[in-house]
Amino acid sequence: MRPIDDLSYYELLGIAPNASLSEVKHAYSRAMSIYGDDSLVTYSLFSEDQRRQILDRIEAAFAILTDANRRRAYDQELITSGRIPTEAIRPERPERVKPLFNQRRTDPATAAAAAATRLQDPEVRSHIDRIAGQPTVSGEELRQLRLALEITFDDIYLITRISRASLAAIEADDTTHLPSPIYVRNFVRGYARALGLDPDQTAGAYLAHLGMD
Repeated sequence: MRPIDDLSYYELLGIAPNASLSEVKHAYSRAMSIYGDDSLVTYSLFSEDQRRQILDRIEAAFAILTDANRRRAYDQELITSGRIPTEAIRPERPERVKPLFNQRRTDPATAAAAAATRLQDPEVRSHIDRIAGQPTVSGEELRQLRLALEITFDDIYLITRISRASLAAIEADDTTHLPSPIYVRNFVRGYARALGLDPDQTAGAYLAHLGMD
């Protein structure tokens, strides 16, 4: 098996360089379910440090490939290095919010305190107010708020104990990797609470978005 750092982001997610945004999201959700903490498939194959390295690289791949400008620059690097031909690149991609990442936290109190501090930011409050007034809420909107809060899946996991694979599926609206609606509702309630949103309203709006209400 090739070292994880030798794989391009496309190879890591198992998709072609011309993959659409929905294909990237689906591949990301699938990869998180394979390498997540609750995965029985890879549990005995990797040490905790190796698993963490893989998950960090998967998150980096998702951040790059869902941001139009960053993906374009990354594609050009691959073309320049001869790793992919020019014609393999998808010509047009919708732009996405640029993710922000912070240093890793290791305990629930620290993660919760960091999120609480960011909740006072006017930009974050505008995200919350917009979501609160909507009848439906998508996983992408929850993801944008999480990024505005500058908190990672690790932070959410520490606060809620919702698996990274489930969080990835929620943000990707990936119903193939989500459990039954009753569990999804509980997961989104916990996730929404960590993001400073009304748990019940957000869960109901998210299920309405997926047609699960």
